[in-house]
Parts: sequence; structure tokens; C-alpha cells
Amino acid sequence: MNISIDLNKTKAILIGNSDYLNFPKIGPVDGNLDDIFNILTDENIFGLSEKNIILIKNKNHQEIFESIIDLLSDESNLNIETLIFYYSGHGYRDANSKELFLTGINSNQNSIKISGLRFNDIKLLIEGSYIQKRIVIIDSCYSGLATMDNSGEFFTKDELNIKGTYILASSASNEKSFFDSSYRNTFFTKELISILNYGIKIEDPYISLENIFINIQQRLKHSSPQRKTNLNSSNFYICKNKFIQKELPGPINQTSPARNAKEDFNNSKDQLLINKHLNKLNNLTQIKLKDEGINSVNQVFYLPATRKSPIVYLNPILKIYRISGTSFLENTLDFWVPVLNWFAHYLRINSEPFTLKVFLDYINSSGLKLLLRLFRLFEQNHPRINVIWIIPEDEIDTIELVEDLQSLLGAPILKISLSNRHLTYGKAFCAMSSYNL
Repeated sequence: MNISIDLNKTKAILIGNSDYLNFPKIGPVDGNLDDIFNILTDENIFGLSEKNIILIKNKNHQEIFESIIDLLSDESNLNIETLIFYYSGHGYRDANSKELFLTGINSNQNSIKISGLRFNDIKLLIEGSYIQKRIVIIDSCYSGLATMDNSGEFFTKDELNIKGTYILASSASNEKSFFDSSYRNTFFTKELISILNYGIKIEDPYISLENIFINIQQRLKHSSPQRKTNLNSSNFYICKNKFIQKELPGPINQTSPARNAKEDFNNSKDQLLINKHLNKLNNLTQIKLKDEGINSVNQVFYLPATRKSPIVYLNPILKIYRISGTSFLENTLDFWVPVLNWFAHYLRINSEPFTLKVFLDYINSSGLKLLLRLFRLFEQNHPRINVIWIIPEDEIDTIELVEDLQSLLGAPILKISLSNRHLTYGKAFCAMSSYNL
């Protein structure tokens, strides 16, 4: 018997909100985050490196959602095999749409559709990520139309059904069954922490996710948790069982690392920087944009990231517009033209200003041509549209590249934002290819 995860290939994101502006404050959430973090980094229990944990505390809904996108679209996660997603805070189900929302500190019941985190959007991002094994733990106090029927369960079967995921969720319908302000932790997380800290009275040297669910279910007095597993393993062992006082073997050693996309670049002919050849981009192939593909001003457009294409997430409700990752597709038109079509139609039916954030570590010349075509479209709608291209501050070649793109645009829609975040493949660059610019 071994632990089912490789700690070197595991990342965790811990999200918690206690200091709400429009919902009741939940003081014990702060203790939840601190204690879960300490357990994950405790080598006697779990042993995850601090650098593999993202801690998000008391942030607004947009900051939380962008942090989730950053994690799930980050090219450095190509080799990550397991995701641990923990959320503690208010949940809210809208009475009209019946949709379930998680919340940021700014979320408001009266405007939950634009100030909350739609759970199905989070589910979509998790299912579309590189990471194939996911553990999702939701510890929420639900309000609004909390239950969909008379079953007393707060997550629907469809909401619980996430590919490649084990989801464990609390089901507290009110503050009394969720937390006591005099306690350090909420009731659900208190039992979770107790199980992990002290172990379970079983002979197994490791604790499985199913062990955790059964024991929390037995211990909670005022509510019953929900769970659903779509992991292939019937016994997914997550950590050491501290009840067993003996030396335990370490985590399994995975010997098949994911293919490094940098090798693709080094072994290809597409290695010359585009640099001053950008002026050739003015001779663009004309692409006829179709006025279709979006039925309303609030329709979300989403393309998950792959090894060769970036994540594209366009959400008018949350006002999040992101393109992040790498782009060296052979069939560039098949990927980028639907993006162009979405924006073309969206700009026709929506007059609201917005900002598109771009974080691309690599884009081939045919992809860059289509991206510039998109910027030309934005140029026609200046000044209500801005594009921020986020670049690591030491990537001089990329900075020069974007500066050259700026010089090709008549309107100042494209801006550079320097970041200390570094990309997976070292230098970010745009490659020349056999595609004529």
C-alpha cells in the first residue's frame, strides 16, 4: 500500500473568505486556511512544499477567479498530476436560475450573478485543466434557495459530477450548523483537521478520501457531507495515518514525466525571433468574420488550455477576458477564428468597455498574425477596449516584440504590464515559421 499521489507533482489552492461586506462574517475561516496549510506542509502528515500551495484569503470574486485561471492554465503545471482545491466561505443558490455560487468578500445576494463565482464555471475550468487527478473540498454555509429538492442535499448530482475528481462538500444550511464564532474552525473543517492531525483507528498506514468522508459523516451532528468520486482508484490514499505509530514508506515515484514542449521548439526550425520582421504583418490575409457564435451579451466563451494552445476564457458577467498559455498550433485558423468571431459579434451587441489580459509565453507567426487581426478589430472600437500584455520583466525580446506590435496599431489599445512571474520555457518569444508574413 502506498500513498496515491506524488507530492512533487501536486499543487494545492486554498481559498477562504471571512471578512465579508454583504454576507455575515465567518471568523473561523481564517483558522481553517492556516490549519489546512500547516497540515499540507507537515511532513508527518502530508509533506507538500510551500511553493506548491496558493493561499487566497479575503479576496473579491474577480481576484479569486483570476487566481484559479492562472493556476489551471499555467504552463509550469504540465507535469502536475494532482490538484487539491479547498474553499471555505459562503455559498449561495440563486432562486431564479437555481445556479450555485461561491463568493468573494464583495459578493452580494442581490447581484450574485455578477458578483459571485458560478460553481459550474469553476467546474468547467477544473475539467479543462492539464491536471488529471483532482480533489475538491467545499466547506460552505449555503443560503438562498439552498436545496434543489426535498432531499436536503445542497449540491445537485450534476454539480458533484466533475471528471477525474473526488469532491467532498459540507451541507450546512445556516450559520448555527456551519460555525461557532468562539471556535478556531468551522465544524466541517474542524473534523477534517482532526482526522488528518490525529489519524483514524484503522490498521491502514494511510488515510483514503473515503476514510475521511465516512469519519466526517459520523462526527458531524447538525449536517451530513456530500461526496462524489470520479477517480479511477477505489481507495485513493491521500496522507499518512498518524494513528499508526510506525515508519511509513515515502510517496510513489512517477518515472514518466510529461513531454517538455521546449524540446519541440529546440527540434523545430521555428527558432528565429520575429523581431524587426514584424512590419510584414501589415500584409494580413483577409479573414471574413462571421456574425455568429454568441446568442447574448452574457454568453461565456471558453477554450481549455492544451500543450499547444492557450486557455481562452471570456466571461462578460464576471468581466474577465483572458488568453493565457502557449500557441504553436498547426491548424491556427481552427483555433483563433472562433475567438475572432466571438469578439466580432460581441462588440456589435455590447457597448460596455472591457480589458483583455494576454499572457503568452510562445506564439508562432501564423498565430501572431491572427492575434494582430484581433487587435485591429479592437482598434476600431477604441477607446472602450484595452489589451494588457503581461510579460516577465527580464524578457527583453518579448517586450520588444509587443512594442513593435504597438507601433503597428493606430490607436493606443495595447499596453505592457511587467511581471516578476517567470514562464516555463525560459525566454518568451515569437517564432518565425514557413508561414509567410
